[in-house]
Amino acid sequence: MEDKKEKKLEVCGFPLAYQEAKAWYNWLMMLCLWSISANYSQPEIAELHSGELKPNGYLNLSCSSSGGYPEPKEMTWLISHENITHSSTAHMDVSQDAVTKLYNVTSKLNIPVPTKSRTNISCLLHLREQLGSLVSVPLVIEIQEKEMEQAKINFFVPLIAVVVLITPALLLGFVILKKNSKILSTNQNLDDRAIHTLWYVQP
Repeated sequence: MEDKKEKKLEVCGFPLAYQEAKAWYNWLMMLCLWSISANYSQPEIAELHSGELKPNGYLNLSCSSSGGYPEPKEMTWLISHENITHSSTAHMDVSQDAVTKLYNVTSKLNIPVPTKSRTNISCLLHLREQLGSLVSVPLVIEIQEKEMEQAKINFFVPLIAVVVLITPALLLGFVILKKNSKILSTNQNLDDRAIHTLWYVQP
């Protein structure tokens, strides 16, 4: 009589009997993920805008990390100024290398240029359970007072120029309108007098 061989499964490199595989599957898969994890590079912030930062402008940044496994949970941005920190969770683009199966992740941030005080911006990559998180080197944003004053000048000078140009035109229009109104009133009075004169002259 031919012996029946017990069916076996291989779970993450462990050859187990079918019933054992069912019982230990979740634990073995977790152990498997821990054993094959690969470290991500430290997140790095890059400035996407060109030229110097100006008040009333926008700050365009990206944060990237590469060469890791498994896929991370999310990436958040930390914006700190005057001992106050705000966190913002942005969309994270994820790509996987077809050969190595390692992941590359990127997130972008677009905010108005901070002008109130010195501002530190960091990005934080949240990995899976038990793997912790990685933080970037802070990017320091500080707009100098001269640039702030120049921004005010650039805003108010054109505004004053527009007011200076428009005011005489408005005054001239008002004078012309008032003069035309007087002429119309005078013509109306002359017409009324002519009508009355004709009415009295008729036999």
